[in-house]
Amino acid sequence: MSNCLLCGNQVRVPLRFANLFSTTTESWLCTSCRAGFLSAENKQDGNVRAIFKWNEQAENFVERYLNMQDDELSKCFCIEVGKKVRPKLAYLPLSEAGRQILVAAAIPCVMLSGQNQQVEMGVFLMRSAEKVQLAKLSGVHGKIVHVLVLFEEELSCE
Repeated sequence: MSNCLLCGNQVRVPLRFANLFSTTTESWLCTSCRAGFLSAENKQDGNVRAIFKWNEQAENFVERYLNMQDDELSKCFCIEVGKKVRPKLAYLPLSEAGRQILVAAAIPCVMLSGQNQQVEMGVFLMRSAEKVQLAKLSGVHGKIVHVLVLFEEELSCE
């Protein structure tokens, strides 16, 4: 058994034959912490796809992961990120924190310096607010065919 990376409670891993040979685990979070992350329910806007909705649990995760530099949390969403990436694409993370999540999920990463070799690529964002940084990627924009966002913030009506 292991402990939840967010709350510290014990995580129970179901005993399955496949788990005996697996090098990674799906259970870095306990059931109640996992339930706090609400699925974006296949929310897709053009080539942009979100995995989770922004809520209080997401805000707590980002606070611990980024501001408190709890790098162990990069393992939390390996399974979800792995399911949403497009096969045969390397992803450009726009932050070191995003790169750590991709590395933990064994997703190929590309750096801006190596972008000349990449014909098509994806971009990985921690939050949809980082979409502003996409405009700064002149020269790369035509090669971006998929944008994966971990947390999609709700648009506020003002």
